[in-house]
Amino acid sequence: MKRNKQTKQEKEKTKLEQRVAKMATEDLIKWVEQALFSIGKNLNHWTRDRDIAFLIESHIGAEALLAVVNELKSRHNDE
Repeated sequence: MKRNKQTKQEKEKTKLEQRVAKMATEDLIKWVEQALFSIGKNLNHWTRDRDIAFLIESHIGAEALLAVVNELKSRHNDE
């Protein structure tokens, strides 16, 4: 059976994941707070205007939030 060239742990990091990995934990917490605010604000605007741009911005914020939370989990596990 042929194995994948990259295992899950060896997966190439996205540019966002690389950027997040270089940031200090304190800065990541600030980023989380900002992302949560931005996601909520954009979803609120979308409920009023039904403009897809607000959903797209919320999606981008959610992806960034996930990358930060994953990095924080990784750092915690490494302690």
